Amino acid sequence: MLKRVGFDRNIKRGWLDKTADLLILGADEKSIRNILEDDIIKEIPSKVNRRKSISILIQSWVNVREEHKDIHDKALKLYEKSDNNEKLALHWCMMTLAYELFFDISEIIGKLLSFQNEFSLGMVRRKVFDIWGERSTLYYATERVLRSMRDLAVLEQNENPGQYRRADKIEIKDREIQLLLVEVYLIASKRINIPYTELQMINALFPFKIDATLNDVQSYKNFKINTMGMELVISL
Repeated sequence: MLKRVGFDRNIKRGWLDKTADLLILGADEKSIRNILEDDIIKEIPSKVNRRKSISILIQSWVNVREEHKDIHDKALKLYEKSDNNEKLALHWCMMTLAYELFFDISEIIGKLLSFQNEFSLGMVRRKVFDIWGERSTLYYATERVLRSMRDLAVLEQNENPGQYRRADKIEIKDREIQLLLVEVYLIASKRINIPYTELQMINALFPFKIDATLNDVQSYKNFKINTMGMELVISL
């Protein structure tokens, strides 16, 4: 069975903020959809495209899978007291859990940026096709995910179309949010564990500076720490 693409429209930061803010105010799904519809209509005149964009926002923050409800509730609680950078990290968590394509592209970009400062849309597309198979929906969806990342200011676009470069790492002051990013990564990647020494080098979390200490990790209730050989590893 082909994996569902889902994330096939450009998503902007203000729309994500609006969705989370409405949830915090207690709005239900229908109300959130209606308000987003009114807010986005000027930017997306097409009713079909507008519906698809709103669906991504709803799937990320409102219609969360049952197995992710605890993370959703925690993220929403943290969101209320977070600064702008931390809110972005929480949006990243929710989009990662909602959309496998978003996660895979994050990993691809992070790996590319680990050994070069620039990359092209074509490079990312080829690697997406290697994972997902070559499909027309992916051809366009990959570009829209990258444009969304540009609009979230985690990537910068070069002068040449389809060329991107790294943006400055985003500092997350709240260590609990840093570790929530790591928890979400472990869930999305389906990895059994991750060495503690890799925390600062997780490709899928490329936009964020992760500097949590071992004490921070030990105090995070959802993590278990074990020793494998001479190495400390973190698992759920």
